[in-house]
Amino acid sequence: MSIIFLITGETHHSQTAMSTSKSRNLFDDLPALKPPAATELRDELNHYLSTDQEHVTDAIAWWHERKTTYPHLHCMALDYLTIPGMS
Repeated sequence: MSIIFLITGETHHSQTAMSTSKSRNLFDDLPALKPPAATELRDELNHYLSTDQEHVTDAIAWWHERKTTYPHLHCMALDYLTIPGMS
């Protein structure tokens, strides 16, 4: 963002803290923090939905055993399954 001072007839440009370009930091390029591609998620979900249903007594253990097969669904499942119940 440029500020122009015309009172004295001189032109001065000043950068403000709020720039138009997005600020970058050390963590912007870490692969683990980048969102997965939509096709990668779709493939994982389609693979999960195409498997046969199973009778499971411990859902958290089931997802933990399959965390390498369904890495994104595993994280989502643990987010929801570990929410404490209301009494």
